[in-house]
Amino acid sequence: AARQITVLEDGFPRMRITLDAETSIPLRTEVLDANGRVFRASFLTEMSGMSGFAGVQRSVGPSMDEAKGMERST
Repeated sequence: AARQITVLEDGFPRMRITLDAETSIPLRTEVLDANGRVFRASFLTEMSGMSGFAGVQRSVGPSMDEAKGMERST
């Protein structure tokens, strides 16, 4: 299973990131142009060696709920 995050800038979508729901590893990243079209994309094509992490708590940053409450500093 996967979850998708859309990054907004000034209220417009600028990036879509698809994360593996279990590991939060980015599976697909799309950078969007000013018209919302895909300008650049990258994809994870293979993932192996994860069995060594079975039962390990993984975190690559704040949870989605924590991130929603954060303000962006400029």
